[in-house]
Amino acid sequence: MADDLTGSDQDITEYLNAINLQNTDELVTTLGLQRTAEGCRFSFFNRQILFDHQDFIDVSGEELSLPIKEVLCRYLTNCPQPTVKESARLVTFREFSKNSPLFYRFAENTSKTIEQTFSGRTNILEQKCRRAYGIPIDNSSFDLCIRFKALPKIPIALQFNDVDEMLPAKATFLFHEDAVNYLDVKSLGSIMTYLSGLLIN
Repeated sequence: MADDLTGSDQDITEYLNAINLQNTDELVTTLGLQRTAEGCRFSFFNRQILFDHQDFIDVSGEELSLPIKEVLCRYLTNCPQPTVKESARLVTFREFSKNSPLFYRFAENTSKTIEQTFSGRTNILEQKCRRAYGIPIDNSSFDLCIRFKALPKIPIALQFNDVDEMLPAKATFLFHEDAVNYLDVKSLGSIMTYLSGLLIN
């Protein structure tokens, strides 16, 4: 994952302290966490994560980088009120970033990378998506449409049309419109970058 979030150990410690001041019942209910004897569990792109009130731990033993931990911290600290309206309408990252330079940087690192890597290789992209636990969605407008579960309340979809005689390959990432209730725009961009890395690697 690219260092789109430049978290330090001190930043993470401050986030963890803030999380421990929050109401655990609200976190579990609002963010889709599972309460266990060890703490709260949830998945990040199918990686089982435990928050034991001291740190975030990948249950499989794989190391979590600081940028990933910061995204997880922001997910818990940004916990919205239960009364916040939910929306399943799909929107692009561009709609969140409102054409800021941030959008163009992430577009370069994500959509364009997918387009260049998998142009003429839709079948390979689909295989990579399935290995990353993506779920195909029927959509006749695209050669490939895959839904992933980044976090319990943050699904992300990848729409891909391969190169043809008229047009180059085109990839688009979409979130539910309410994603910004749970995470800031930079964290959503980091999720796109992380997913792109999963598919390319």
